[in-house]
Amino acid sequence: MDPQGKVALITGGASGIGLACSKILLANGAKVAVCDRNPNALKEAKEDITKSFGENKAIFIEMDILDATSFEGAFKKTISHFTRLDILVNNAGTLDDINWEREIDLNLKGTVRGTLLGFKYLGKDNGGNGGVILNVASIGGLDYFPTAPIFCASKSGIIALGRGLGQSFHHDRNGVRVITLCPGTTDTPLMRTCHKNVMDPNWQQILKDSIEKLPIRPPESVAKSFLKMIREAKNGDVWVSEGDETYSVVIPKREAMREEV
Repeated sequence: MDPQGKVALITGGASGIGLACSKILLANGAKVAVCDRNPNALKEAKEDITKSFGENKAIFIEMDILDATSFEGAFKKTISHFTRLDILVNNAGTLDDINWEREIDLNLKGTVRGTLLGFKYLGKDNGGNGGVILNVASIGGLDYFPTAPIFCASKSGIIALGRGLGQSFHHDRNGVRVITLCPGTTDTPLMRTCHKNVMDPNWQQILKDSIEKLPIRPPESVAKSFLKMIREAKNGDVWVSEGDETYSVVIPKREAMREEV
């Protein structure tokens, strides 16, 4: 998909990866609904984006992905303002194994809700134009962090969701491509403090040390991978953006992983 002339809705769009993705879409001719639950971040994002791209290219919606009515309201506001919606980015999430129930609600339940709303409002079978849903998971969903296992479980769920819904069984009906991006360690406010959110205080330094050994990308670098994926990724694809690399992941069928016991 060429973003030129398209309309995108991005959750967690006012900071970090979400803000970088909002900007790169705007720079490539799209219009964007920047959605976030943090009013201060939204205010700062509005000032930043308006200064860089001018008026009328983006709208800013305070919403909460944990609130079904609030989340669906963001879709309605976006379509009411721009008359269409082509791209949904389910980006909002957290690493907070201490508050693991809320973490799962944000990361997995919020992404499920967003994806189903995307099918409802983008789907050709519901009067939409088709389009693309990009869900943001993590390399933690493909690998594992022993100090943040619940975070990894929630991100693994996002990958499974995208692979299941990113099949021709769905696309033939609704014209919506579902793809999954797994960023590596990214320099965001969340990443700088996430080691404090593990379940056992003794694990904090272990996670901090392990993160510091990984290649850290700025959000703008992840956004470049994001744009390439919007343009080129096939339905159901899972891509990694880590270090200086962007690559597609081939997940083997279960029979190929078999080991006799």
